[in-house]
Amino acid sequence: MSETPEFEPSQSRPAPIRPASSRKNSDAIGRASKFMMIAGAILTAIGMIFGMGSMLLGFTESAVMDLIMIVPGGFLMCFAGLTGWVLAGGK
Repeated sequence: MSETPEFEPSQSRPAPIRPASSRKNSDAIGRASKFMMIAGAILTAIGMIFGMGSMLLGFTESAVMDLIMIVPGGFLMCFAGLTGWVLAGGK
């Protein structure tokens, strides 16, 4: 006898229907999360390209460190956006 796993909807156990208000909220969170993910990726790329470039070209240490320190913030922003997007349903 083949039994379906509990997490799969079937004829006798349909998938739960979410109210329209939560779908709208989920869509807004998904959009904001996508924006945050893209902005974080851009900040990370800018910090890596210009920070590493200025370090290799031999500019002063304070300017290099200012540019390189953008990278962790951009990475955290990108990761938070990815997490929010997945929790919102990945749409």
